[in-house]
Amino acid sequence: MPKPPGPILLQPNSSGPGCQGQFYCDLPLEFSSHFSRPGMERYKNDPLYKKDKDDVATHLINEEAKRLIKVEHSLCIFIRAVALNIAKRKMEGGKIWVYGVLVSLVLMSVAGGAEGKGLAPCNFPAVYNFGDSNSDTGAFSATASPTQLPDGQTFFGKPAGRGCDGRLIIDFIAEELGIPYLSPYLDSVGSNFSHGANFAYGGATILRQTWQSPGIPFHLAVQATQFSQFKARTIDIYNQGKNTSRFPRPEDFSKALYTLDIGQNDVYTSTWSSNPLSIIPDLIDNFTQALQTLYDQGGRAFWIHNVGPNGCLPGAQNNIWNRTQETFDKNGCINSWNERVVEFNRQLKDRVIKLRAQLPEAAITYVDVYTAKYNLISNAKNLVGATSASGLSPAELPDG
Repeated sequence: MPKPPGPILLQPNSSGPGCQGQFYCDLPLEFSSHFSRPGMERYKNDPLYKKDKDDVATHLINEEAKRLIKVEHSLCIFIRAVALNIAKRKMEGGKIWVYGVLVSLVLMSVAGGAEGKGLAPCNFPAVYNFGDSNSDTGAFSATASPTQLPDGQTFFGKPAGRGCDGRLIIDFIAEELGIPYLSPYLDSVGSNFSHGANFAYGGATILRQTWQSPGIPFHLAVQATQFSQFKARTIDIYNQGKNTSRFPRPEDFSKALYTLDIGQNDVYTSTWSSNPLSIIPDLIDNFTQALQTLYDQGGRAFWIHNVGPNGCLPGAQNNIWNRTQETFDKNGCINSWNERVVEFNRQLKDRVIKLRAQLPEAAITYVDVYTAKYNLISNAKNLVGATSASGLSPAELPDG
């Protein structure tokens, strides 16, 4: 039975300016996942999962269930050297609420002394994001299938291109940095790239899709290539003296924050492989190649999410037919699925440590999303008296 790992501590290796901030905030509780009514009904009625309807619903968190969560803490989205003294702030492990997910980050002091005195605020002029549906702000919706209600209803009041009832983590990052929400690179209508672009695509993977494993063509290497083309075309537009109001300044590419949130779909689909763990080294190598491409293009500040607990997704219950008591952990999550995620995250963490040594000019922060989401699921009843991410009860959830 896999246990969620403790907070993973990675100290940013740049000696550049850091950031700090302290505030008392009201953050709406929003949670994005993959839901299906048949799966939830089976999950709810499974005799091995001796929980009632309310317990099943703890896996589905809604902003409307508890509109405001007040958290007093020091927060820095991340700059080239993150500097906060957690003990001094008495932050109980550095827990921060972002996008309804309790992100357990311990940000170490590496500049300006142990107390991080005299540090400038976070000041990224742009953000470039790469990933899947966890951070897609409208690419899939613009090019394939427009999102429908209940997506978007709890914050935007209408479908907003996200596979979520409200905002995504990348939206909260943009808010904290004081920049607009990222426009999808593939959305040609009304996009503004002056403060970055979003290359994430719902369903995207790290590995290139093949005839044996068909799927979304916008895998991570393609997204990195799209960024390279975007940068080259932006610089060309500036050189031609054209209207540049909707494009980032060329000098901002090296000052931007590069966020990567991908791998969930690769680990998820590996379930049907004869040896699911064998694919992980290839995933890590391809992830590294994409990050190297971004580094070669001038990227220096990287924010990397590991993969959340796939085995806890309600939709995952659809794929478990031969059930035994050992299939699930105490929270109803599928043991074998989470074991694969934990192994992927372990290898990703190891590679990040190596990359920080190999890319001395880069500052790389590894975000332990697995522990954050698992803690949220484990303590859901204490956090909210929720129904679902769509605002509906499990029985009312639409198919799909």
